[in-house]
Amino acid sequence: VPKLLISPGSKHHNSLRSFLEYAEKRGLAPTKTVYVGTHYEYVVALSLLRLGFSLLRTGRKSDAGIDLIGHWVLPGLPEPLPVIVQCKVRNRCLGPEHVRELEGAFSSVPPKWRDKDVLGLLATTWHPTRGMITTIAKHSRPLGFVKVSRTGIIEQIEGEKRKSTETGAGGTRRDIQLTRFGVPFSADRVGLDEETVRLMGMI
Repeated sequence: VPKLLISPGSKHHNSLRSFLEYAEKRGLAPTKTVYVGTHYEYVVALSLLRLGFSLLRTGRKSDAGIDLIGHWVLPGLPEPLPVIVQCKVRNRCLGPEHVRELEGAFSSVPPKWRDKDVLGLLATTWHPTRGMITTIAKHSRPLGFVKVSRTGIIEQIEGEKRKSTETGAGGTRRDIQLTRFGVPFSADRVGLDEETVRLMGMI
């Protein structure tokens, strides 16, 4: 996985374990907004690690809308796919306006990524609206949605698998798909079947 010359979101912690230790030492209550948000960002990073993502938490004040950044290692691609992630702890559905927020974060990707396809993911604790899924499916950028519980269970993945392509050494263009167990996740799928969810929880 390519190295990123990007500083983490905090000088006090860079993993879920170190954050929990830091929070306990500082007496940071689990009900505080900063605790909830930071904890969820680390949980999402760990959960996606099971799917081949390598992500660094960069969430902080003035983070330009990028909470996690890194790469996704996918079989069949010549190099890991650059990824940015926005994490949102919510008790209501996300809509198309949140896709527009994610779109704005692309202006802050590393300069070396400007000429590459970069996957943008929205990670949240709640279901997306049909309007949000439609917006993702029709977007010109490769975007995706992943529902991750606060305990780290991946419950739903949605993504656009047709518009994003990568040019190989021979000049051929191949689709980048949001895929797990060889099955593409696209806008016409509401969620994951129970067996897939069970297997993902075992990884």
